[in-house]
Amino acid sequence: MGIPRLPLLHQSDFIILFTVKCFFINMTAKPRLDNFKVDHHETLHTSYKAKMEWWKNETDVEKRRCKVCWLRSHQCYCDVLQQKRSKYEAWDPRPNINVCIYYNPIEIARTANTAHSLEATCPWICSNIVYGDLANETALLDDIEAEYRENRPQTCIMFPSKDAKLLSEWMGARPAAHSDKPIRLVMLDGTFPGASRQAKYLMNCCAVRGIPAPLVKLDLEGDACKSAVAGVMYQPGKDKICTYQAIVMAMEQAKIDPLFCRSLHQDLEDWIGYILRTKVKLGKSKPRNSMKNEMDVTPTAFIAEALSVSVN
Repeated sequence: MGIPRLPLLHQSDFIILFTVKCFFINMTAKPRLDNFKVDHHETLHTSYKAKMEWWKNETDVEKRRCKVCWLRSHQCYCDVLQQKRSKYEAWDPRPNINVCIYYNPIEIARTANTAHSLEATCPWICSNIVYGDLANETALLDDIEAEYRENRPQTCIMFPSKDAKLLSEWMGARPAAHSDKPIRLVMLDGTFPGASRQAKYLMNCCAVRGIPAPLVKLDLEGDACKSAVAGVMYQPGKDKICTYQAIVMAMEQAKIDPLFCRSLHQDLEDWIGYILRTKVKLGKSKPRNSMKNEMDVTPTAFIAEALSVSVN
């Protein structure tokens, strides 16, 4: 008995089959896009939820870690942070800027993190979002879209991509009617690969809404910058610096009070010195192999001194 021949399909049959296949895929695939809201992958939802539950247990239940300075209870730095906060509460005039720190979940509770200390000393100019907090991410994107549609840009995302404008250029292009309004800097806080994923997520969300992502970058001489934490943490690239340092440099380039910025730089040094002297961090100065011939990783004088004290 021979193999039965199948009837030949006409072009119209292929079109019908293709349409049915596409419909089946769309019906079975888990939707990640709905009403201008791009959802995260399930793994991020899981890691975000697990990290936040762990952090709540560490701070509110077991009380092993301080919710403000993130250090272990016996190393708490909050007395110093409160003194600094009191100084800034009396600062006149208040800086005309807002900072939204967009944390990667892996940064929460990292003792070497710097951005959270700015939240502790200047909470009235700081807010935060954690990558994976879809409600707050959507609210931020709603603001960005409204600003674009109404031609009143106030929010920009700091990320050194090839498409990013210099912060000074972005500010100079704002309409005169809104140029005196405070800008909002969205600072991506994480390792560079993690921050890249956060930036890509925001860029995709903006693309879905049909608007450009307001990406900006610092104006760095020769596209390089000496890290303020050289000697404490590895600097992954010539233009990769800690979030706190990037925030203050952005403030300087946005023409915020130089005395205020200088004071914040000193606060960063104080924080780094403390975590070294108390051996919260032991220091890392060796560059990555790919950067060892391109970067000066020599610790600044105060870090070198703090390292010597911590060793002794």
